[in-house]
Amino acid sequence: MVATYSCGVDSSESNELTIVVSTVQNPEISITTSETNVCEGAGVLVDATISNAGTTLIDWFYNNADQSENGTAYTATISADNDAVFARLISTTS
Repeated sequence: MVATYSCGVDSSESNELTIVVSTVQNPEISITTSETNVCEGAGVLVDATISNAGTTLIDWFYNNADQSENGTAYTATISADNDAVFARLISTTS
């Protein structure tokens, strides 16, 4: 801190701060399965891999319907050709 007094005028300067800005990385999720050709009614295990995420929640969807499953793995029972499974990642990055 520097203080001066000149002709009845006081002035002062504060200390200096250094601010570091952290780079924010976008959270990512990818899903895989070892089985892509199965019989009708068969269960298919789908695994999720997450990166760049803090606390996470995974929502699993089967043919666009929320399945109320939240773990890193989901077993879908396949009912027809072209059934679709996807996962949505909700993350609070740190």
